Amino acid sequence: MKILTLLASMSAVPAQACFSGQPQDLEIFRKAQMVIRAKVERYEQQPKTHSALFDLELVKTLETRGPLLRIPRITARWRNSTFGEPAQWDGPRDVIVGLRAVIDRDGTAQVEIVQQPCSLRSILADAPENVDRILAVLQNSNAE
Repeated sequence: MKILTLLASMSAVPAQACFSGQPQDLEIFRKAQMVIRAKVERYEQQPKTHSALFDLELVKTLETRGPLLRIPRITARWRNSTFGEPAQWDGPRDVIVGLRAVIDRDGTAQVEIVQQPCSLRSILADAPENVDRILAVLQNSNAE
């Protein structure tokens, strides 16, 4: 038992605090397989998994890696690393989000909204200046 306790204490990793004061970096949109403009139709907080589900009505696809999907409605999971998912959606109804496919621990495929760790929401208001900023980041990544 003492050996097990000793090994456990040697492998322990100190906890890292996650502060939401990090500056927003739109580079996170490079990790998306698809960047869309959408309308938030439904939001549901999932407290047990520290996540939330969004039903999004597709308005326009801004960028995609792979075939252009013409799915009018997408359900996507959002994991905010600050565990700051609000009980009710308090953000804009018209949004820009980056989406990617992920496989959960149980093997289930999910669509997930990309989120910069320890930062502000990566769910942006659908405004011309945000579209321009995101497209500039994505075009720079395509040029590399």
